[in-house]
Amino acid sequence: MTKPQETMSIGEIVESRYEDDNADVWVSSAISIGTHHAYAWELDWLGFGINCSAKMNSGYIRSIGINFSRTDNDSYVNPIEDWDYLAQAENLNVWRFDSKATSTNEAHIKAKAVGQPNFAYLRIWNEWVFSENETSHLITVTLETTFFNGTDHIKTVMPIQLEVHSS
Repeated sequence: MTKPQETMSIGEIVESRYEDDNADVWVSSAISIGTHHAYAWELDWLGFGINCSAKMNSGYIRSIGINFSRTDNDSYVNPIEDWDYLAQAENLNVWRFDSKATSTNEAHIKAKAVGQPNFAYLRIWNEWVFSENETSHLITVTLETTFFNGTDHIKTVMPIQLEVHSS
């Protein structure tokens, strides 16, 4: 998207899905682009949510992870760890929650399954903060899901690239 000059609601959804040939494994991720806030506290920022769902018909889910790539020098991504309002985990125990993805650090959210569920869900809200208005920004958000089918571990890796271009 092109970076708006004013505060405005974007309301776009970027989706990615995976389903194996036998329909035993199903993974869905949706990134909901929220509001771009222009010049808030002298910084622009964009709110976006990540919703990850996984289902397995025969076997169980082992883990779900969300990885944020490094950002450019003029931005960072801040996942919000507010389990009462902005974050949710179903059939998962979150054991790692990094506070920021920056130009020097990736951020990771890692969750292990509770028991041996055939369904799991993870939702996280994030703020992508821009300190330079004349720069384009790029980040890759990757969903990694690991399943066990009774014999083998199956891992899906689903990257989604987000870009905000200067106007």
